[in-house]
Amino acid sequence: MHFCIYLFTKDLPTDEEIAEIMAPYSEYAEKESPDPDIQWDGYEIGGRYGGLLKLKTDPDDDKYRWRFFIDEPRAGRLFRCQPLENLLRMCERLSFRSSMEYGFYSFNNIEDTLFNYFGIRDGYIRVDGCKISDLYNLEDVSCGGCGFIDAPFNLQAAKFTHFLMDEKPGYEDLLKEAFERNRDHYLTILDLHI
Repeated sequence: MHFCIYLFTKDLPTDEEIAEIMAPYSEYAEKESPDPDIQWDGYEIGGRYGGLLKLKTDPDDDKYRWRFFIDEPRAGRLFRCQPLENLLRMCERLSFRSSMEYGFYSFNNIEDTLFNYFGIRDGYIRVDGCKISDLYNLEDVSCGGCGFIDAPFNLQAAKFTHFLMDEKPGYEDLLKEAFERNRDHYLTILDLHI
């Protein structure tokens, strides 16, 4: 079964940091899981819940610089977006960098070209992780998920009781508190398979 898990972190997490946070809940973990009812055999960033987050694309934002072709990709640095990050990694492996060699569609601006397909004209792009204060759809997201992981990285689950879809009493209040506590931090969506 697949479950949508919210991961709250102070900074935008790397793949390695996510793996470290998720390790105690692996069914392959060497020590006993903090919650044996919640042991994953696989997870991915986004996955079936990919693009759930809508990141605001204010053209005047100095941090994201949406109006400009920039030298360093935003994906993986300012937000998480699996398809875009995978494409950029593939382009880098193929040395797809020089605008002289490949014309307008260089490594440096392929991201900006794809933003049109990701919804930028609607005032947001769909991503898998971003700063909570930059969310376009905060109200929609703040009442969802099957569970969340918050500092000190304890999993709070709504719908894990021996694999039944039972709502944990008080989960919505815990999630609301987590969003309040983390409003200046980052949210990443994980697809957890158990």
